[in-house]
Amino acid sequence: MMETGHLQNGNSTISEQAKTKRARRKVSKKKQQKEVKANFLTITRQEHKEEEDHNVLVSFYTKQQQFAVPRSAISVPDDTNPVGLNQIVSTLIQQSTFTGTVPVFDFLVDGALLSGKLIHYLNSSESVSREGGLSIEYLEQLPPPTPRDALKHDDWVSSLHYGANHYLVTGCYDKTVHIWHPRTALSKSKEHKLSDDVNAHKLAIPDAHKAPVKAVSWIPKSNNRFISCGMDQSVLVWEWCPTSNTVHCVYDCRGHTQSLESVAVSADGKLFATGAWDGALKIWTTDEEGVTEKTENVKEPNMKRSKVTLEGPKCKTPRFTLSDHSQSVSGLVWPTLGTLASCSWDNSVRLWDIEEQKKLKQYVAPCNCMALDASPFNNTILVTTMDTHVRLLDPREDECLSLTKVYQHHKNWVNSVKWSPSNENHFATGGFDNVVKLWDIRGARAPLFEMLSHEGKVFAIDWSSPGLLFSASADTNVKMFTI
Repeated sequence: MMETGHLQNGNSTISEQAKTKRARRKVSKKKQQKEVKANFLTITRQEHKEEEDHNVLVSFYTKQQQFAVPRSAISVPDDTNPVGLNQIVSTLIQQSTFTGTVPVFDFLVDGALLSGKLIHYLNSSESVSREGGLSIEYLEQLPPPTPRDALKHDDWVSSLHYGANHYLVTGCYDKTVHIWHPRTALSKSKEHKLSDDVNAHKLAIPDAHKAPVKAVSWIPKSNNRFISCGMDQSVLVWEWCPTSNTVHCVYDCRGHTQSLESVAVSADGKLFATGAWDGALKIWTTDEEGVTEKTENVKEPNMKRSKVTLEGPKCKTPRFTLSDHSQSVSGLVWPTLGTLASCSWDNSVRLWDIEEQKKLKQYVAPCNCMALDASPFNNTILVTTMDTHVRLLDPREDECLSLTKVYQHHKNWVNSVKWSPSNENHFATGGFDNVVKLWDIRGARAPLFEMLSHEGKVFAIDWSSPGLLFSASADTNVKMFTI
């Protein structure tokens, strides 16, 4: 009996121990559950915090009041790009009283055109923080350029200029100069149609030079006079009569000893400048000043569509020469009536006082300069260089032409640049990569549009008339775009 009792007490002890273990396991399990829950809450808070960390507060405003939305701050992901911003703004506009079709917008942050994700701007800007948020301006996007008729030539087209008389003059490597009256009405097909009919092609001057023609320009406020410059060292001033469709050479401007590369006429039409391969920059008048004698009568041309009178031109000498450049003067432009800007293969851009015949300021580029143009709005200068870059220079500094921005997107030399005559923020470039690009100065990362219409190097572009952009190429075509 004693043994049995002992066994019972032992079983009771074992049972109590088992209960204790089970209780401990319960407590442990509850503790684990609490820990898991706590960990889950911690992770959730971290994820929520990380989500907040990847957002940025933005507010929108526009100067185009028909598209205005409330300026309340909105939290958006920092990887939002212009496409996403367009969706947000479009939704806000549709929630307002606006009833029309909502256009596509471009976006400006701190005056810079946004081309990528917001985070890229946040990471590159020292003055903007996530906490402070971004104030984003939006404006209606420029519609893409529309291709128009193409003007077919027989050889490379080196230069062109669309005048205030609505005629286009072109110069070619086959020594010819042409006058065109391009159609300005949009064709129904909106395609490039190669055109060489009598309606477009008014006149050809065969053998206008003894070597390839490198530069041409109409003379403003003249009797349909224009200038052609060639690799034959000659500068010729021509006068064209639209009524009889005849042309004669008025002046044979002599003085250069190497190939001509550039020409620019002052806005009042009284002076013009020429630049040559030897670095010489010469200033000429468009009147009788500097006339010395008449040359021999020109020979009868024997090419079709040419109507050149037989009276010989007068010989003319320059008013003065500026010889500071040490290599080819590749580009010229008149920012004002009294100042001339030049660029050269000696890596320099120079601003000249023509009245005083002296250099005012200069900028030294890291490589050869190809072309330049001055803004009709504020005289800022764009210069293209052999490193495929376009540089924006400000002449308003006291002592120099200061570099303010660099644009890079071409894959080869940029041989031509022109400001828009009607929009202070837009310019166009043409390159040896066969492409014409349209830019906004506020966006240095990428152009607004690319015109992939040429099959050869783009030698020259012209944007003299608002809404019409021309390009000349080694593919023997001049292309025209409506902008």
